[in-house]
Amino acid sequence: MLLSRTESTIEAIYTQSPPAFGVHALGAAFVEDTGRSLAGNARFVGHVANRYLRIDSFVHFEGSAARRRAVNELLSLALPPALSISPETARSIKDFVALVRDDLSQRPFPPGYVVSTRWRLILEGAVRSAAQLDDARHVAVQAMARVVFDMGMPILSAAQARELRESRSRYDAQHPELRAIGESALALPGTVADVGPGFSYNIEQSFGYYHDIVSGIGLENISGVAIEVGSGFGRTPRILHLLRRFRCIVLVDLPGSLTFAFAYLRVNFPDARFHMILSPADVSEGLTERYDFIFCPVNYLESLRLGEVQLVINTYSLGEMQQCCIDHILRCISVNIKPRFFYSLNIIFEDKNLHYDASGGTGEGSEIVLDLAPEWWPRRFEMLPLLLDDGYRSHASVVLERLEDTEPAALVSRLRTAAALAQKGSPEWLGPMYLAALWTPDVGIIDEFLDGLHSYIASQRFDQFASYDFEKIGEVRFLQRRRAALVSNSVPT
Repeated sequence: MLLSRTESTIEAIYTQSPPAFGVHALGAAFVEDTGRSLAGNARFVGHVANRYLRIDSFVHFEGSAARRRAVNELLSLALPPALSISPETARSIKDFVALVRDDLSQRPFPPGYVVSTRWRLILEGAVRSAAQLDDARHVAVQAMARVVFDMGMPILSAAQARELRESRSRYDAQHPELRAIGESALALPGTVADVGPGFSYNIEQSFGYYHDIVSGIGLENISGVAIEVGSGFGRTPRILHLLRRFRCIVLVDLPGSLTFAFAYLRVNFPDARFHMILSPADVSEGLTERYDFIFCPVNYLESLRLGEVQLVINTYSLGEMQQCCIDHILRCISVNIKPRFFYSLNIIFEDKNLHYDASGGTGEGSEIVLDLAPEWWPRRFEMLPLLLDDGYRSHASVVLERLEDTEPAALVSRLRTAAALAQKGSPEWLGPMYLAALWTPDVGIIDEFLDGLHSYIASQRFDQFASYDFEKIGEVRFLQRRRAALVSNSVPT
């Protein structure tokens, strides 16, 4: 209530013609001292961020020009970003927001590519709010302050801070190359554990991705060009850039999402070399040699031919898309990008419509996230089951290596040989047998996999929940249709 009254009072002052005064007219020293005092109150700063930087916060800006000015004045006092940028960098961010709002977000997607209702509404509101911010750095803060994307940065309790310090110690021991990397200075007060260069839940999750990748491909293969499809606000690309092992990182996402990744990375790396793909003509030979970060709207993913690509990353977002989008992205990865490795951490082996983040509550959940072409070998396939109060979640951390000139029948045989080394229905068995079932013309192998999946689900106690239905699992439905098509000797759809 106090914040709302303050906002209204400042608006009333600014409505006068001419305004009686401006906050910044009180002097830089006053503004700095006030900001420093407010920044010490983490809960107040968090409240300001939640009110003015959420996806629906445009309602607080758009009432009048005076209201917009008042809100931006409050943001400048309560959330003075810790990183400085040049006027040119600030202008580039504001120009990018305007470009996305007025142009890129209106451009057509590939034929049949339909963005889910949930993400369309999230990004429309977020970009609309970003366009109201006077300080370009606040767009970067908006991205990471639990206001646009799912992974949050809560104000830490003592127990949470202790938990993060312990987690940081484990990652530092496993991966010494990460020891110098900490959270961005843009983080809100109270959200970062004071350990080493700073650690938050956001960076902890990205460290987990890095651990999975290195465990699958080896540290010696962290090099060259990496592409993240579904890059969010750019937190994982920031870490990979700080490691100085990839010469170029390509971010592929919806235009609205790239708005925040561009702002976040520009503020954190103002001297880095940035390139935006606005048409197929913007993809040229040697691009990855000339730029540190390349931003590619998913509209132009099919044109993304970059030569040798070491790694493609996708975490969670494939499981939050409709099937038409997944099919398009996997086809582009297989036909155009042809990476050496592919890392996926996504929902698997469940009904995707059970969870709001995957279906939006509108029944738009995908069926099969990893409908891969027969050209991959599983270097890592770790199941990550989770029992919740009201249901279950099933994820898999998968690292795949692309094989050249592999005949599908030989690959299926090799996968079955690998599966035979593990107990049927175990996580170690599921990975190779799932791929074998995807690519085999033998209905017996499909039946064997489905039987083993039943055993796995029983071992994890997923079947105790009323929401569980084996026949509604996306991968099960897909494989049963494929089985029926093989039996009838028709081409599967």
